[in-house]
Amino acid sequence: MLICCTLAAFAIYVGGFSPDVTHFFLYLVYCPHMIAYLSGIVKYVGEGFLVVETHGVGYRVVVPRKLSEGVTLSSSIEVFTHLEVNENMMELYGFSTTEEVEIFKRLLTVTSIGPKTALSILQGISISELIEMISRGDATALVQLKGIGKKTAERLVLELQHVFSKKGEKKPRTASEGVDALVSLGYSLIQAHDAIGKVPRSVKGVDARVKAALKTLAKA
Repeated sequence: MLICCTLAAFAIYVGGFSPDVTHFFLYLVYCPHMIAYLSGIVKYVGEGFLVVETHGVGYRVVVPRKLSEGVTLSSSIEVFTHLEVNENMMELYGFSTTEEVEIFKRLLTVTSIGPKTALSILQGISISELIEMISRGDATALVQLKGIGKKTAERLVLELQHVFSKKGEKKPRTASEGVDALVSLGYSLIQAHDAIGKVPRSVKGVDARVKAALKTLAKA
């Protein structure tokens, strides 16, 4: 498909269309659906990106830190992707699950949030916790995430709360209450989320999970 896009661009350009028209044509017809999934071998691990070889072609894929840190050279990998296109470049973003891709794309619909900010948000918190914060309109918690200022946090709530909220839906409070408890003890929001996230699911109840999280934090 990359070859098809290149040939199409060349044909349109030679045919007399301007580069802007060529770019628009490619974006409209080919690019949004060009690559949605990659399966291949990790040929290079860079800072914030991987080079994945599939069928003899190496794709540069921007990935979350947790994904790049969890792979090794020559290992097999599968990623679900989103191709972001603008007037200057095309960038491929890869994630472990389709849910991450969909949330990433949702974040991109918010005013003034670009791919770098969206990726930064997803690196600092789990999807379920992000959805919960936005659903309950908690801009104060959102502003503590890396790359999120007050105005951006408010826009996230304003533009996505109706998307993630469902009338009558009761959300589990154990995770958020555990995080709140750790924050009240002086830990940052990110530290609290990470610690609670590492507690085994077999540990039930807010108090028990907070105690387990505190043990994890003490070892850090």
